[in-house]
Amino acid sequence: MWTNPETGTNLRLTAGDFALLCLFILQGMRSHDSSASFGEILLPFAAVAALLLPALHYGGRDTSSLPAWLAVIVAGAALRFTLNGSVAPAFLAVITGYTFATSGLLRLASERWGNRPPSGR
Repeated sequence: MWTNPETGTNLRLTAGDFALLCLFILQGMRSHDSSASFGEILLPFAAVAALLLPALHYGGRDTSSLPAWLAVIVAGAALRFTLNGSVAPAFLAVITGYTFATSGLLRLASERWGNRPPSGR
């Protein structure tokens, strides 16, 4: 249920990425006294994920890969810039760095401790 052997997709990683994105948004809203709502900030990223991840999946790609999730983040930020009518390079750098670090650690932990076959003991 959580994995697709044909593409290597692991939905637990995708769910973890989404949770980390939500945490990033909540942290940013608090530290920057954002006037935008959580939904307004999340919407561009969710829209891109809803379009891009199925397209990658049907193209036979691993949608839970770090490059796939980074594509969602960068395209979501671009959509957010378009909707806001302004570009914030610092925001793009921070969210990309945060995503690379947190999602990368998530994948390392998953490789180390997740999806391991029983040891037989």
